[in-house]
Amino acid sequence: MKRLLLVICMMSMGSLAWGQSAPPLASAQSFGVLGATTVTSTGATVVTGDIGVSPGTAVTGFPPGTVSRGTIVGPAAASAAHADASTAYAALVAQPCGTILSGQILGTSPAAVTLSPGVYCFGASAQLTGTLTLSGKGVYIFQIGSTLTTASNSAVILANGAMAGNVFWQLGSSATVGTNTAFAGSILAKVSDTINAGASINGRVFALTGAVTLDTNAITAESPAVGRWEIVHTSGDNSAQADQYPGGFSIFLEADGTGNTPGSFTNSMCVPDVESYNVVPTWVALGGNNYQITITVNNLGLAPNLSFIYTGTYDPLTAVPGDSSLLIPAMTGTYYAVGDASACSLATVTTPGNFVATFLPTLSSGSASGSLDGMAAANGSAFDSTVNATITFSTPPAPGQISGTVALASNPTFNSLPCFATTDGVVNPLTINPNKSSQSGVYEYMFAEGLDPYGAPTTLFLQGFSADLYTTASNTDLSATQVSSTEWAVFAAIGEDNPVVGIPGVSNDGTNSAIVMLYGVIGGVCNSAGGVDAPFHFISGTPIVHRHKKHHLRGNEVNTNRGHDEDR
Repeated sequence: MKRLLLVICMMSMGSLAWGQSAPPLASAQSFGVLGATTVTSTGATVVTGDIGVSPGTAVTGFPPGTVSRGTIVGPAAASAAHADASTAYAALVAQPCGTILSGQILGTSPAAVTLSPGVYCFGASAQLTGTLTLSGKGVYIFQIGSTLTTASNSAVILANGAMAGNVFWQLGSSATVGTNTAFAGSILAKVSDTINAGASINGRVFALTGAVTLDTNAITAESPAVGRWEIVHTSGDNSAQADQYPGGFSIFLEADGTGNTPGSFTNSMCVPDVESYNVVPTWVALGGNNYQITITVNNLGLAPNLSFIYTGTYDPLTAVPGDSSLLIPAMTGTYYAVGDASACSLATVTTPGNFVATFLPTLSSGSASGSLDGMAAANGSAFDSTVNATITFSTPPAPGQISGTVALASNPTFNSLPCFATTDGVVNPLTINPNKSSQSGVYEYMFAEGLDPYGAPTTLFLQGFSADLYTTASNTDLSATQVSSTEWAVFAAIGEDNPVVGIPGVSNDGTNSAIVMLYGVIGGVCNSAGGVDAPFHFISGTPIVHRHKKHHLRGNEVNTNRGHDEDR
Protein backbone atom coordinates (compact mmCIF):
# COMPACT_ATOMS: atom_id res chain seq x y z
CA MET A 1 0.00 0.00 0.00
CA LYS A 2 1.44 3.30 -0.99
CA ARG A 3 1.87 5.64 1.93
CA LEU A 4 1.79 9.40 1.84
CA LEU A 5 5.29 10.82 1.89
CA LEU A 6 6.25 12.87 4.89
CA VAL A 7 7.46 16.13 3.40
CA ILE A 8 8.75 18.81 5.70
CA CYS A 9 9.41 22.27 4.40
CA MET A 10 13.15 22.80 4.42
CA MET A 11 14.47 25.99 5.96
CA SER A 12 17.93 26.78 4.62
CA MET A 13 20.80 27.91 6.79
CA GLY A 14 20.96 31.08 4.74
CA SER A 15 24.00 32.66 3.19
CA LEU A 16 26.77 33.37 5.65
CA ALA A 17 27.95 36.92 5.42
CA TRP A 18 31.67 36.12 5.14
CA GLY A 19 31.67 32.41 4.41
CA GLN A 20 32.56 31.44 7.98
CA SER A 21 32.13 27.83 9.01
CA ALA A 22 31.75 26.03 12.29
CA PRO A 23 34.79 23.92 13.23
CA PRO A 24 34.24 20.19 13.76
CA LEU A 25 34.51 19.43 17.48
CA ALA A 26 34.75 15.67 16.75
CA SER A 27 35.18 13.76 20.03
CA ALA A 28 34.90 17.02 22.04
CA GLN A 29 31.29 17.42 20.82
CA SER A 30 29.84 15.53 23.80
CA PHE A 31 31.73 17.59 26.42
CA GLY A 32 30.16 20.34 28.47
CA VAL A 33 33.36 21.09 30.37
CA LEU A 34 36.95 20.31 29.33
CA GLY A 35 39.99 21.54 31.25
CA ALA A 36 43.73 21.09 30.83
CA THR A 37 44.98 21.14 34.43
CA THR A 38 41.87 20.84 36.64
CA VAL A 39 38.11 21.18 36.69
CA THR A 40 36.86 22.51 40.02
CA SER A 41 33.27 23.13 41.08
CA THR A 42 31.72 24.75 44.13
CA GLY A 43 28.04 24.26 44.96
CA ALA A 44 25.30 22.50 43.01
CA THR A 45 26.68 22.86 39.49
CA VAL A 46 24.84 20.86 36.82
CA VAL A 47 26.74 19.90 33.69
CA THR A 48 24.76 18.38 30.81
CA GLY A 49 27.43 16.59 28.84
CA ASP A 50 30.77 14.99 29.58
CA ILE A 51 33.47 16.42 31.85
CA GLY A 52 37.16 15.79 31.24
CA VAL A 53 40.69 16.98 32.04
CA SER A 54 43.84 16.47 29.95
CA PRO A 55 46.77 16.34 30.43
CA GLY A 56 45.77 16.85 34.07
CA THR A 57 43.47 14.43 35.86
CA ALA A 58 41.83 16.30 38.77
CA VAL A 59 38.06 16.85 38.74
CA THR A 60 36.66 18.05 42.10
CA GLY A 61 33.24 19.18 43.32
CA PHE A 62 31.17 16.35 41.77
CA PRO A 63 29.28 15.78 44.07
CA PRO A 64 27.67 18.05 45.13
CA GLY A 65 27.80 18.98 41.45
CA THR A 66 26.03 16.59 39.11
CA VAL A 67 26.54 15.34 35.56
CA SER A 68 23.48 14.82 33.37
CA ARG A 69 23.53 12.80 30.13
CA GLY A 70 27.27 12.43 30.34
CA THR A 71 30.09 11.21 32.57
CA ILE A 72 33.40 12.29 34.07
CA VAL A 73 35.51 10.59 31.43
CA GLY A 74 38.83 8.82 31.77
CA PRO A 75 42.27 9.98 30.59
CA ALA A 76 42.10 8.43 27.11
CA ALA A 77 38.77 10.01 26.17
CA ALA A 78 39.78 13.35 27.70
CA SER A 79 43.07 13.33 25.78
CA ALA A 80 41.30 12.70 22.47
CA ALA A 81 38.78 15.45 23.21
CA HIS A 82 41.57 17.87 24.13
CA ALA A 83 43.32 17.20 20.83
CA ASP A 84 40.10 17.75 18.88
CA ALA A 85 39.29 20.93 20.85
CA SER A 86 42.78 22.24 20.03
CA THR A 87 42.18 21.51 16.35
CA ALA A 88 38.85 23.37 16.51
CA TYR A 89 40.59 26.30 18.23
CA ALA A 90 43.12 26.52 15.41
CA ALA A 91 40.34 26.40 12.83
CA LEU A 92 38.61 29.33 14.53
CA VAL A 93 41.82 31.39 14.59
CA ALA A 94 42.36 30.73 10.87
CA GLN A 95 39.05 32.17 9.70
CA PRO A 96 39.24 35.66 8.17
CA CYS A 97 37.80 38.50 10.19
CA GLY A 98 34.56 39.99 8.91
CA THR A 99 33.92 42.87 11.35
CA ILE A 100 36.39 44.49 13.75
CA LEU A 101 34.76 45.32 17.09
CA SER A 102 37.86 46.43 19.00
CA GLY A 103 36.85 49.13 21.49
CA GLN A 104 33.16 48.17 21.31
CA ILE A 105 31.35 46.74 24.34
CA LEU A 106 29.13 43.81 23.48
CA GLY A 107 25.53 44.38 24.51
CA THR A 108 26.09 48.11 25.10
CA SER A 109 27.81 49.84 22.18
CA PRO A 110 25.28 50.65 19.42
CA ALA A 111 27.18 48.59 16.86
CA ALA A 112 27.35 45.56 19.14
CA VAL A 113 23.85 45.14 20.60
CA THR A 114 22.34 42.96 17.84
CA LEU A 115 24.59 40.96 15.53
CA SER A 116 23.92 38.74 12.52
CA PRO A 117 26.00 35.67 11.57
CA GLY A 118 29.64 36.50 10.89
CA VAL A 119 33.22 36.61 12.22
CA TYR A 120 33.78 39.38 14.79
CA CYS A 121 37.25 40.34 15.99
CA PHE A 122 38.75 42.04 19.06
CA GLY A 123 42.46 42.83 18.92
CA ALA A 124 42.83 42.50 22.68
CA SER A 125 40.16 42.04 25.39
CA ALA A 126 36.38 42.02 25.02
CA GLN A 127 33.57 42.86 27.43
CA LEU A 128 29.90 42.00 27.61
CA THR A 129 27.45 44.17 29.55
CA GLY A 130 23.69 44.30 29.19
CA THR A 131 22.18 42.02 26.53
CA LEU A 132 23.78 40.92 23.28
CA THR A 133 21.30 39.50 20.74
CA LEU A 134 22.49 37.11 18.06
CA SER A 135 19.81 37.17 15.39
CA GLY A 136 19.47 34.83 12.44
CA LYS A 137 20.49 31.36 11.32
CA GLY A 138 24.16 30.82 10.66
CA VAL A 139 27.57 30.65 12.32
CA TYR A 140 28.82 33.27 14.79
CA ILE A 141 32.55 33.39 15.57
CA PHE A 142 34.15 35.80 18.05
CA GLN A 143 37.95 36.05 17.79
CA ILE A 144 39.25 37.72 20.95
CA GLY A 145 42.96 38.45 21.30
CA SER A 146 43.18 38.09 25.07
CA THR A 147 40.38 37.97 27.67
CA LEU A 148 36.59 37.94 27.68
CA THR A 149 34.82 39.39 30.74
CA THR A 150 31.06 39.55 31.26
CA ALA A 151 29.29 41.79 33.75
CA SER A 152 26.92 40.37 36.36
CA ASN A 153 23.40 39.71 35.03
CA SER A 154 24.47 40.18 31.41
CA ALA A 155 23.14 37.90 28.69
CA VAL A 156 23.62 36.51 25.20
CA ILE A 157 20.21 35.98 23.60
CA LEU A 158 19.57 33.76 20.57
CA ALA A 159 16.84 34.94 18.18
CA ASN A 160 15.36 34.17 14.76
CA GLY A 161 16.93 30.76 14.41
CA ALA A 162 20.34 31.43 15.97
CA MET A 163 21.57 28.32 17.80
CA ALA A 164 24.11 27.88 20.59
CA GLY A 165 25.77 25.08 18.62
CA ASN A 166 26.72 27.62 15.94
CA VAL A 167 28.25 30.21 18.31
CA PHE A 168 32.00 30.06 19.11
CA TRP A 169 34.15 32.26 21.35
CA GLN A 170 37.89 31.89 20.65
CA LEU A 171 40.00 33.55 23.36
CA GLY A 172 43.75 34.14 23.23
CA SER A 173 43.83 34.07 27.03
CA SER A 174 41.00 33.47 29.52
CA ALA A 175 37.29 33.97 30.18
CA THR A 176 35.62 35.34 33.31
CA VAL A 177 31.84 34.98 33.22
CA GLY A 178 30.15 37.22 35.77
CA THR A 179 27.59 36.32 38.41
CA ASN A 180 24.17 35.29 37.03
CA THR A 181 25.24 35.81 33.41
CA ALA A 182 23.12 33.89 30.87
CA PHE A 183 25.68 33.02 28.20
CA ALA A 184 25.38 31.15 24.89
CA GLY A 185 27.96 29.43 22.74
CA SER A 186 31.11 27.35 23.11
CA ILE A 187 34.02 29.05 24.90
CA LEU A 188 37.43 27.86 23.69
CA ALA A 189 39.98 29.64 25.86
CA LYS A 190 43.72 29.24 25.29
CA VAL A 191 44.33 29.36 29.03
CA SER A 192 41.50 29.18 31.60
CA ASP A 193 37.82 29.78 32.34
CA THR A 194 36.20 31.11 35.53
CA ILE A 195 32.41 30.83 35.63
CA ASN A 196 31.09 32.75 38.64
CA ALA A 197 28.13 31.94 40.89
CA GLY A 198 24.77 31.49 39.23
CA ALA A 199 26.00 31.91 35.66
CA SER A 200 24.60 29.58 33.00
CA ILE A 201 26.21 28.51 29.75
CA ASN A 202 24.10 27.24 26.86
CA GLY A 203 27.09 25.66 25.20
CA ARG A 204 30.54 24.44 26.26
CA VAL A 205 33.44 25.60 28.43
CA PHE A 206 36.92 24.54 27.24
CA ALA A 207 40.32 25.56 28.66
CA LEU A 208 43.26 24.35 26.58
CA THR A 209 46.24 24.96 28.93
CA GLY A 210 44.74 25.89 32.30
CA ALA A 211 41.83 25.26 34.67
CA VAL A 212 38.05 25.51 34.52
CA THR A 213 36.55 26.89 37.74
CA LEU A 214 32.79 26.57 38.31
CA ASP A 215 30.44 27.83 41.02
CA THR A 216 26.80 26.69 41.14
CA ASN A 217 26.40 26.88 37.38
CA ALA A 218 24.29 25.23 34.69
CA ILE A 219 26.40 24.15 31.71
CA THR A 220 24.30 22.62 28.93
CA ALA A 221 26.03 21.07 25.94
CA GLU A 222 23.48 18.47 24.94
CA SER A 223 23.87 17.73 21.27
CA PRO A 224 20.72 17.95 19.15
CA ALA A 225 21.70 14.64 17.60
CA VAL A 226 21.03 12.83 20.90
CA GLY A 227 17.61 11.22 21.19
CA ARG A 228 14.98 9.52 19.04
CA TRP A 229 15.07 10.20 15.32
CA GLU A 230 12.97 9.03 12.45
CA ILE A 231 14.67 9.13 9.06
CA VAL A 232 12.39 9.24 6.02
CA HIS A 233 13.53 9.23 2.37
CA THR A 234 11.85 11.98 0.36
CA SER A 235 13.63 10.93 -2.85
CA GLY A 236 16.02 8.22 -3.98
CA ASP A 237 13.79 5.19 -3.39
CA ASN A 238 13.25 2.82 -6.29
CA SER A 239 9.73 2.18 -7.59
CA ALA A 240 9.25 -1.02 -5.56
CA GLN A 241 10.06 0.83 -2.30
CA ALA A 242 8.03 3.93 -3.22
CA ASP A 243 4.97 1.84 -4.07
CA GLN A 244 4.80 0.58 -0.49
CA TYR A 245 6.07 3.45 1.68
CA PRO A 246 8.96 5.90 1.97
CA GLY A 247 12.15 4.12 2.98
CA GLY A 248 13.75 4.98 6.28
CA PHE A 249 14.61 4.04 9.86
CA SER A 250 13.63 4.87 13.43
CA ILE A 251 16.67 5.03 15.69
CA PHE A 252 17.92 6.24 19.06
CA LEU A 253 21.26 8.10 18.98
CA GLU A 254 23.44 8.24 22.10
CA ALA A 255 25.69 11.08 23.24
CA ASP A 256 28.89 9.10 22.56
CA GLY A 257 28.23 8.75 18.83
CA THR A 258 26.68 5.30 19.04
CA GLY A 259 23.04 4.32 18.69
CA ASN A 260 20.55 1.52 19.06
CA THR A 261 17.25 0.30 17.63
CA PRO A 262 15.26 -1.38 20.43
CA GLY A 263 11.56 -0.81 20.01
CA SER A 264 12.08 0.75 16.59
CA PHE A 265 11.46 -0.43 13.05
CA THR A 266 12.61 0.05 9.49
CA ASN A 267 10.58 1.02 6.46
CA SER A 268 13.33 -0.18 4.12
CA MET A 269 12.74 -3.16 1.86
CA CYS A 270 16.52 -3.66 2.00
CA VAL A 271 16.09 -4.96 5.56
CA PRO A 272 13.90 -8.09 5.35
CA ASP A 273 14.09 -8.95 9.05
CA VAL A 274 15.05 -6.13 11.40
CA GLU A 275 16.29 -7.18 14.82
CA SER A 276 17.58 -5.12 17.70
CA TYR A 277 21.18 -6.02 16.84
CA ASN A 278 21.49 -6.17 13.05
CA VAL A 279 20.65 -2.50 12.31
CA VAL A 280 23.38 -0.37 13.90
CA PRO A 281 23.23 3.45 13.84
CA THR A 282 26.23 5.69 14.56
CA TRP A 283 26.74 9.42 14.12
CA VAL A 284 29.44 12.09 14.03
CA ALA A 285 29.32 15.87 14.33
CA LEU A 286 30.70 17.62 11.26
CA GLY A 287 30.78 21.09 12.80
CA GLY A 288 28.11 23.54 13.89
CA ASN A 289 24.75 21.89 13.34
CA ASN A 290 25.87 19.53 10.58
CA TYR A 291 25.79 15.80 11.29
CA GLN A 292 26.40 12.51 9.56
CA ILE A 293 24.39 9.41 10.50
CA THR A 294 25.43 5.96 9.31
CA ILE A 295 23.01 3.03 9.36
CA THR A 296 24.92 -0.26 9.00
CA VAL A 297 22.79 -3.31 8.22
CA ASN A 298 23.82 -6.95 8.62
CA ASN A 299 21.01 -8.85 6.94
CA LEU A 300 22.08 -12.16 8.50
CA GLY A 301 22.24 -13.92 5.14
CA LEU A 302 18.70 -12.97 4.14
CA ALA A 303 19.86 -10.19 1.80
CA PRO A 304 23.07 -8.29 0.97
CA ASN A 305 24.71 -6.34 3.78
CA LEU A 306 24.76 -2.58 3.21
CA SER A 307 24.95 0.86 4.79
CA PHE A 308 23.13 4.15 4.33
CA ILE A 309 25.08 7.38 4.88
CA TYR A 310 22.99 10.47 5.80
CA THR A 311 24.56 13.95 5.86
CA GLY A 312 22.34 16.80 6.98
CA THR A 313 21.82 20.04 8.87
CA TYR A 314 19.85 20.20 12.10
CA ASP A 315 17.27 22.98 12.40
CA PRO A 316 14.93 23.27 15.40
CA LEU A 317 12.66 25.66 13.49
CA THR A 318 11.47 23.56 10.54
CA ALA A 319 7.93 24.29 9.37
CA VAL A 320 5.34 21.53 9.29
CA PRO A 321 3.20 21.24 6.14
CA GLY A 322 -0.41 22.04 6.80
CA ASP A 323 0.45 24.44 9.63
CA SER A 324 3.36 26.79 8.91
CA SER A 325 3.05 28.23 12.42
CA LEU A 326 4.16 24.91 13.91
CA LEU A 327 7.95 24.56 13.98
CA ILE A 328 9.61 21.28 14.89
CA PRO A 329 13.20 19.97 15.19
CA ALA A 330 14.39 18.27 12.02
CA MET A 331 17.50 17.37 10.07
CA THR A 332 17.50 17.63 6.28
CA GLY A 333 20.09 16.65 3.72
CA THR A 334 21.19 13.94 1.30
CA TYR A 335 21.99 10.24 1.60
CA TYR A 336 23.50 7.43 -0.42
CA ALA A 337 23.88 3.67 -0.11
CA VAL A 338 27.07 1.66 0.25
CA GLY A 339 26.71 -1.94 -0.94
CA ASP A 340 23.86 -3.55 -2.83
CA ALA A 341 20.72 -1.52 -2.04
CA SER A 342 18.98 -2.29 -5.32
CA ALA A 343 16.00 -3.81 -3.50
CA CYS A 344 14.98 -0.42 -2.13
CA SER A 345 17.10 2.48 -3.35
CA LEU A 346 18.66 4.22 -6.34
CA ALA A 347 20.75 6.61 -4.19
CA THR A 348 24.51 6.62 -4.83
CA VAL A 349 27.40 8.93 -3.99
CA THR A 350 27.10 10.65 -7.39
CA THR A 351 23.27 10.72 -7.42
CA PRO A 352 22.21 10.92 -3.77
CA GLY A 353 18.67 10.94 -2.49
CA ASN A 354 17.12 13.43 -0.09
CA PHE A 355 15.96 12.72 3.45
CA VAL A 356 14.34 14.38 6.42
CA ALA A 357 14.96 13.18 9.96
CA THR A 358 12.41 14.33 12.50
CA PHE A 359 13.24 14.49 16.19
CA LEU A 360 10.78 12.60 18.37
CA PRO A 361 10.67 14.62 21.59
CA THR A 362 11.49 12.92 24.85
CA LEU A 363 8.65 12.75 27.36
CA SER A 364 10.27 14.59 30.26
CA SER A 365 7.81 17.33 31.15
CA GLY A 366 4.17 18.24 30.84
CA SER A 367 1.27 15.85 31.07
CA ALA A 368 -1.28 13.86 29.11
CA SER A 369 -4.94 13.38 29.96
CA GLY A 370 -7.61 11.07 28.63
CA SER A 371 -9.75 8.14 29.65
CA LEU A 372 -9.35 4.40 29.91
CA ASP A 373 -12.64 3.25 28.48
CA GLY A 374 -14.66 0.10 28.05
CA MET A 375 -13.46 -0.62 24.52
CA ALA A 376 -11.88 -4.09 24.38
CA ALA A 377 -8.73 -4.63 22.29
CA ALA A 378 -9.08 -7.81 20.19
CA ASN A 379 -8.98 -10.66 22.71
CA GLY A 380 -8.69 -8.34 25.72
CA SER A 381 -11.34 -7.70 28.37
CA ALA A 382 -11.64 -4.00 29.18
CA PHE A 383 -12.46 -2.28 32.45
CA ASP A 384 -16.13 -2.37 33.40
CA SER A 385 -16.55 1.34 32.69
CA THR A 386 -14.66 4.45 31.60
CA VAL A 387 -12.05 5.90 34.00
CA ASN A 388 -10.39 9.29 33.48
CA ALA A 389 -6.61 9.40 33.89
CA THR A 390 -3.80 11.97 33.92
CA ILE A 391 -0.14 11.20 33.27
CA THR A 392 2.37 13.68 34.69
CA PHE A 393 5.87 13.30 33.24
CA SER A 394 9.11 14.00 35.09
CA THR A 395 12.71 14.07 33.90
CA PRO A 396 13.84 10.47 33.37
CA PRO A 397 17.11 9.31 34.95
CA ALA A 398 18.51 8.16 31.59
CA PRO A 399 17.87 8.85 27.90
CA GLY A 400 15.16 6.69 26.41
CA GLN A 401 13.37 6.14 29.71
CA ILE A 402 10.05 7.56 30.96
CA SER A 403 9.25 8.60 34.52
CA GLY A 404 6.33 10.25 36.28
CA THR A 405 2.97 9.28 37.75
CA VAL A 406 -0.44 8.12 36.55
CA ALA A 407 -3.41 9.47 38.52
CA LEU A 408 -6.85 7.88 38.11
CA ALA A 409 -9.95 9.98 38.79
CA SER A 410 -11.81 6.91 40.04
CA ASN A 411 -10.97 3.30 40.73
CA PRO A 412 -11.47 1.12 37.65
CA THR A 413 -13.23 -2.19 38.18
CA PHE A 414 -12.74 -5.44 36.32
CA ASN A 415 -15.36 -8.18 36.74
CA SER A 416 -16.84 -5.89 39.43
CA LEU A 417 -13.60 -5.90 41.48
CA PRO A 418 -11.78 -2.60 42.26
CA CYS A 419 -8.31 -2.69 40.72
CA PHE A 420 -6.09 -0.37 42.75
CA ALA A 421 -5.47 0.64 46.36
CA THR A 422 -7.05 3.79 47.74
CA THR A 423 -6.46 6.15 50.65
CA ASP A 424 -9.54 7.79 52.17
CA GLY A 425 -11.47 6.79 49.06
CA VAL A 426 -8.99 8.37 46.62
CA VAL A 427 -7.05 6.12 44.23
CA ASN A 428 -3.34 6.18 45.06
CA PRO A 429 -1.23 7.49 42.13
CA LEU A 430 0.75 4.86 40.24
CA THR A 431 4.47 5.49 39.76
CA ILE A 432 6.01 4.97 36.32
CA ASN A 433 9.06 2.72 36.70
CA PRO A 434 11.77 4.28 34.46
CA ASN A 435 13.84 1.09 34.45
CA LYS A 436 11.02 -0.77 32.67
CA SER A 437 9.46 2.13 30.78
CA SER A 438 10.98 3.28 27.53
CA GLN A 439 10.57 5.60 24.57
CA SER A 440 12.43 4.45 21.50
CA GLY A 441 11.63 4.15 17.87
CA VAL A 442 7.92 4.83 17.54
CA TYR A 443 6.49 3.75 20.87
CA GLU A 444 6.09 4.82 24.46
CA TYR A 445 5.93 1.90 26.90
CA MET A 446 4.89 2.92 30.42
CA PHE A 447 4.80 0.57 33.41
CA ALA A 448 2.92 2.39 36.20
CA GLU A 449 3.30 0.45 39.43
CA GLY A 450 1.18 0.36 42.59
CA LEU A 451 -0.85 -1.97 44.79
CA ASP A 452 -4.25 -3.57 44.46
CA PRO A 453 -6.83 -3.14 47.29
CA TYR A 454 -5.40 -6.23 49.03
CA GLY A 455 -1.80 -5.01 49.02
CA ALA A 456 -0.60 -7.15 46.10
CA PRO A 457 1.75 -5.48 43.58
CA THR A 458 0.04 -4.51 40.34
CA THR A 459 1.04 -2.59 37.20
CA LEU A 460 -0.96 -0.55 34.72
CA PHE A 461 0.80 -0.96 31.36
CA LEU A 462 0.28 1.81 28.79
CA GLN A 463 1.53 1.68 25.22
CA GLY A 464 1.11 4.95 23.33
CA PHE A 465 1.41 6.18 19.77
CA SER A 466 0.41 9.40 18.03
CA ALA A 467 -2.33 9.11 15.46
CA ASP A 468 -4.80 10.73 13.16
CA LEU A 469 -8.38 10.06 14.19
CA TYR A 470 -11.45 9.58 12.05
CA THR A 471 -15.07 8.69 12.67
CA THR A 472 -17.05 6.16 10.69
CA ALA A 473 -19.87 3.74 11.33
CA SER A 474 -18.07 0.95 9.48
CA ASN A 475 -14.34 0.57 8.94
CA THR A 476 -12.55 -1.63 6.41
CA ASP A 477 -8.95 -0.73 7.24
CA LEU A 478 -7.38 -3.63 9.13
CA SER A 479 -4.39 -1.47 10.19
CA ALA A 480 -6.60 0.98 12.12
CA THR A 481 -7.16 0.78 15.87
CA GLN A 482 -10.73 1.20 17.13
CA VAL A 483 -10.93 3.58 20.08
CA SER A 484 -14.72 3.83 20.45
CA SER A 485 -17.81 2.48 18.74
CA THR A 486 -17.38 4.95 15.86
CA GLU A 487 -13.82 6.34 16.20
CA TRP A 488 -10.65 4.89 14.69
CA ALA A 489 -6.96 5.78 14.75
CA VAL A 490 -4.11 5.37 12.26
CA PHE A 491 -0.42 6.04 12.91
CA ALA A 492 0.81 9.35 11.52
CA ALA A 493 4.07 11.31 11.56
CA ILE A 494 4.68 15.02 11.94
CA GLY A 495 2.61 16.92 9.44
CA GLU A 496 1.35 13.72 7.86
CA ASP A 497 -2.24 12.67 7.53
CA ASN A 498 -2.68 9.33 5.87
CA PRO A 499 -6.13 8.84 4.34
CA VAL A 500 -4.75 5.98 2.23
CA VAL A 501 -4.45 3.71 5.28
CA GLY A 502 -7.60 5.07 6.86
CA ILE A 503 -10.54 6.42 4.93
CA PRO A 504 -11.03 9.57 2.82
CA GLY A 505 -11.60 12.70 4.83
CA VAL A 506 -8.97 12.44 7.57
CA SER A 507 -8.27 16.07 8.36
CA ASN A 508 -4.87 17.59 7.64
CA ASP A 509 -4.27 19.04 11.09
CA GLY A 510 -0.47 18.99 10.69
CA THR A 511 0.16 18.39 14.39
CA ASN A 512 -0.97 14.87 15.34
CA SER A 513 -0.98 15.71 19.05
CA ALA A 514 -3.50 13.02 20.00
CA ILE A 515 -2.01 9.96 21.68
CA VAL A 516 -3.89 6.69 21.48
CA MET A 517 -2.95 4.24 24.21
CA LEU A 518 -3.48 0.54 24.63
CA TYR A 519 -3.64 -0.58 28.24
CA GLY A 520 -3.39 -3.71 30.31
CA VAL A 521 -3.10 -4.71 33.97
CA ILE A 522 -0.30 -7.00 35.10
CA GLY A 523 -0.68 -8.73 38.47
CA GLY A 524 -3.06 -8.11 41.32
CA VAL A 525 -6.78 -8.71 41.47
CA CYS A 526 -7.36 -7.22 37.99
CA ASN A 527 -4.60 -9.13 36.25
CA SER A 528 -5.22 -9.55 32.48
CA ALA A 529 -7.62 -6.61 32.10
CA GLY A 530 -6.82 -4.79 28.89
CA GLY A 531 -8.29 -2.54 26.23
CA VAL A 532 -8.03 0.66 24.21
CA ASP A 533 -8.55 4.10 25.68
CA ALA A 534 -10.13 7.22 24.32
CA PRO A 535 -7.50 9.59 22.91
CA PHE A 536 -5.05 11.13 25.32
CA HIS A 537 -3.79 14.60 24.50
CA PHE A 538 -0.27 15.65 25.39
CA ILE A 539 -0.65 19.14 26.81
CA SER A 540 2.89 20.43 27.31
CA GLY A 541 2.81 22.13 23.91
CA THR A 542 5.35 19.74 22.37
CA PRO A 543 3.92 17.50 19.64
CA ILE A 544 4.44 13.79 20.06
CA VAL A 545 4.97 12.34 16.62
CA HIS A 546 5.49 8.93 15.08
CA ARG A 547 5.14 7.03 11.82
CA HIS A 548 3.08 4.06 10.75
CA LYS A 549 3.37 0.58 12.15
CA LYS A 550 0.59 -1.82 12.87
CA HIS A 551 0.73 -3.05 16.44
CA HIS A 552 -2.23 -4.02 18.58
CA LEU A 553 -2.03 -4.90 22.25
CA ARG A 554 -4.27 -7.84 23.03
CA GLY A 555 -5.31 -8.99 26.43
CA ASN A 556 -3.20 -12.13 26.15
CA GLU A 557 -0.14 -10.18 24.96
CA VAL A 558 0.40 -8.01 28.04
CA ASN A 559 2.84 -10.31 29.80
CA THR A 560 4.77 -10.85 26.55
CA ASN A 561 5.25 -7.12 26.18
CA ARG A 562 6.34 -6.86 29.77
CA GLY A 563 9.06 -9.43 29.28
CA HIS A 564 10.29 -7.66 26.14
CA ASP A 565 10.67 -4.34 27.92
CA GLU A 566 12.31 -5.76 31.01
CA ASP A 567 15.02 -7.22 28.80
CA ARG A 568 15.99 -3.84 27.35
